[in-house]
Amino acid sequence: MMISIRSGYFCNPGIDEINNHITDSEMSGYFSSEKSVDYYDMVTHLGKMRGAIRVSVGIGTNTKDLDRFIQFAKAVEI
Repeated sequence: MMISIRSGYFCNPGIDEINNHITDSEMSGYFSSEKSVDYYDMVTHLGKMRGAIRVSVGIGTNTKDLDRFIQFAKAVEI
């Protein structure tokens, strides 16, 4: 199918927190109360997901490409 997927955080600092409705006080509270930090501990502590999957399109992208991606995304179980 030739689809490339990237996941994780966006290049824009703070966008993940905005997208997932994570406040400054939640982040501050987490980092000040934990001895060691990791992704899964943070998700558990905050009760909110982190990260995202982003679909990028460019000048060469057409409607058929987008339809293929949507078909692919609907078939994937998370």
